[in-house]
Amino acid sequence: MVLLATGAILGALLADHVPPFYPHGLFIVRGFFGLFVFAGLVIAGIVQRRRAEWRKRLMLCASIVVIAPGLERALPIPDMGPNWPSMTDGLILVLAAAGPIVDLVTRRKIHPAYVWGVGAILFAQIAVDLITASPLAPALLHLVGAH
Repeated sequence: MVLLATGAILGALLADHVPPFYPHGLFIVRGFFGLFVFAGLVIAGIVQRRRAEWRKRLMLCASIVVIAPGLERALPIPDMGPNWPSMTDGLILVLAAAGPIVDLVTRRKIHPAYVWGVGAILFAQIAVDLITASPLAPALLHLVGAH
């Protein structure tokens, strides 16, 4: 998954097949941060394979991370205006909050795996916004030979 996604991100950038509404800097930063968070949560889930309550929750959070690209393609983003990244981030957080809410209702407490999983998703969203607005995003594009 990591190799395939890396190839897809770089291939789309180099062939200029990034959707027209998607700034290239945001595309590369969001793509790679999503990939790193997904991989980290899957690895954490594998490490916790004997602790089913941890593993299931971490894998659910990893699955939510990989929903983002499909969600962005399904939404009418060109009609959403310039704030569409914040809107899609909000939808991802709503999906991510579903698990902790179910825990709160059924168990009367939120499992610590959700603190880590949803926390990683939220951290990535904030980091993507900061890095995309910094000189690092154009530097990454230059590094891979995209513009």
